[in-house]
Amino acid sequence: MVDLAARMRAARRYAVLAGTGFCVAGCAVTRWHDPYQRDHDDRGSATAFQQSERELAHAREQAAVECRAQQVCDQIWARTRAFVAEHSPTHIRRADGFAIETDRPHEFGVAYFWAERVLRDDGSTRIRLKGLCRGMYNSDGGPGWTYRQCAPQIAAVQGAFRPAVEPPA
Repeated sequence: MVDLAARMRAARRYAVLAGTGFCVAGCAVTRWHDPYQRDHDDRGSATAFQQSERELAHAREQAAVECRAQQVCDQIWARTRAFVAEHSPTHIRRADGFAIETDRPHEFGVAYFWAERVLRDDGSTRIRLKGLCRGMYNSDGGPGWTYRQCAPQIAAVQGAFRPAVEPPA
């Protein structure tokens, strides 16, 4: 008859070996193909990234509002603040007559937004919504590891901005 202490030692050894096996298996990562990853021998990936960037540029242009009358601009700016607060995962940390800024989220892949108000030379005011995610771009300006997750979030929110803040016609 095997004593209880010997059985416990054997069980611990098996648990350690099994845990080590799971760790090794978890570290063996297969190559994941990201369609936005720029790769010199894969033009399709670069094309997908460029197409997505064109769509984001269009969304950025749509996320701008022009106004002239001070009262109208102030109303749009107030609605912009509410829009930023509603669509950003973090609180507004600064809001004045020229900028509405939120804290960057700690998580990667979560879109956050801010706005700017610029007086133009012709006397009009341009209010713009901007967005970004941590990890969206890599150090050379190419797609980062969260690009696929972030680009649609940003485009959707920027596309909803103008209709939400413009005064009714």
